[in-house]
Amino acid sequence: MIIKELDPFTATDLFSKAGRAAEEQLAFYLRRSFHDRKDLYIFNNLRLQQNGDAAQIDHLIFHKYGMVIVESKSVTCRVQINDYGEWTRVNGSRVKGMPSPIHQAKRQGDFLRAYLEQHVETLLKKFLGFYQCNFSRMPIDILVAISDSGIINRPRKNGLPEVCKADQIPDKVLALFERRQKASNLLNFDSTDPLYALSDDAIARVIHFLLKHHHPLEVKNANLSQPQASTSQAIPCYQESDREELPQAKPDAKRPQTNGDPLQLSSKPICRYCQSADLAVMYGKYGYYFKCSQCDGNTPIKATCSACSEKGKIRKSRHQFYVDCDRCNASNLFYTNRAT
Repeated sequence: MIIKELDPFTATDLFSKAGRAAEEQLAFYLRRSFHDRKDLYIFNNLRLQQNGDAAQIDHLIFHKYGMVIVESKSVTCRVQINDYGEWTRVNGSRVKGMPSPIHQAKRQGDFLRAYLEQHVETLLKKFLGFYQCNFSRMPIDILVAISDSGIINRPRKNGLPEVCKADQIPDKVLALFERRQKASNLLNFDSTDPLYALSDDAIARVIHFLLKHHHPLEVKNANLSQPQASTSQAIPCYQESDREELPQAKPDAKRPQTNGDPLQLSSKPICRYCQSADLAVMYGKYGYYFKCSQCDGNTPIKATCSACSEKGKIRKSRHQFYVDCDRCNASNLFYTNRAT
């Protein structure tokens, strides 16, 4: 399932244009292989930042048993990797060293793991007073994708199986997923991999958390390298046909479920552009919004408690969307998406 597509992009030089082409190539392979998978969640161009530092992850595959980070590299010539893990780009008679994409992806994985662990209290639930899982021990596998037209000269001592052509990445991802899945079987005593598995609730929270905390690089030019639905929606969420299949957090049993006051939205939400009522609630960069199926326009959702005038919080439970008011301790069903 594709959770996030590539961000808008404007090439400023040949190098950045080639890098973008490599990302688009791999995004195509991931979309072709996993768009209908309900147990693999794909993020393209995920960028997190904290305290002046940032991690730009080309492609992230999230699943119940861990994550896979894929670093895309545009290589139209040849790369050499020696026995010490040093990378060299060779183009005809020109030879130039380059940073190791493997180490780069590992640093991104360390950043991501630490970033999630800082929010473990909101993303994971405790069991018997302890966190049944945490992010500090979450497996994060690393892959490096070289352009299909490139040539890889591998070291003699270590073949570096994590480095491969872009078209081989989907098979590598599936192999890693099946390995982690097998390791998390309680009856599997042969694996040296850690036993790790997240609940469906935790998966849903992590997905929404990563979308919310994505910080795209500023787009200075509206001329994008590929069509986008809207430049204001730099972070498309999952596809229209997929959005209902995400694992959903269970309804909040502590709140009374009501269909009337004290929480109210518009009795009949309509598109602010074409006034159509054919809408669907979706999730994007700035939270939940209405997507119009007629004109493809986006309409913000503003939820205010009519009793206390406090801003409510939108909560999803499968096809239904509620507005919760902490002050009044009430929950109101305000919209139901059509099943797809």
